[in-house]
Formats: sequence, C-alpha cells, structure tokens
Amino acid sequence: MAEADSRLTTESLTRQREGATLTDQINRAEKRLKLSATGGLSLSAVGIFWLVIGTVLTTFSVEIASLFPAAIQYHESTLAEDMRFCAMLAVCGAGSYPTP
Repeated sequence: MAEADSRLTTESLTRQREGATLTDQINRAEKRLKLSATGGLSLSAVGIFWLVIGTVLTTFSVEIASLFPAAIQYHESTLAEDMRFCAMLAVCGAGSYPTP
C-alpha cells in the first residue's frame, strides 16, 4: 500500500511539474506572439508611411513620369523593340528564335 501511495505521489508531482512547464511555455509563446503581431507603435508608423508613399506614387505615376521625359522616351523605344521582337517570334514560330 505504501508503495502504491509513493508511486501516486511521484506521478502527481511529475504531472504538476509538467503542467507548470507547459503553462510557462504557453505564456512565453503568447508573449512572443503578441510582440510579433503588434511589433510596437514605431513599426506601425513606418508601415503607414510606406503605405501612403506607395498610394501617392501609384496614383500620380503618369504625372511623375512626365517630369522625366528622357525616361519616357527610353521606355517607348524599348517597348517598340520588344514589340518588333515579339512580331519576329510570331513569324518564325513559337519554337524557333531568330538569329541576329
């Protein structure tokens, strides 16, 4: 009988330790999750800044590009070259490429 009581006490202590360890691990995981989810106010401010910058640049892309006429001319010339190359591919067939 004493042996069974000793075994039960040992098992009970082991389960209590495991429970305390698991509780501690859960608490640490919750803290890490909160830190990664929120990231602090500074991270949110940086995110809002880049969101606003991206929205402005996307909305006014044509107006901004018109400030750089050389870039527009370069883009139009490369676009024309790409269209000529695609036309050559269509004439030659999808599997063969023209030789320069």
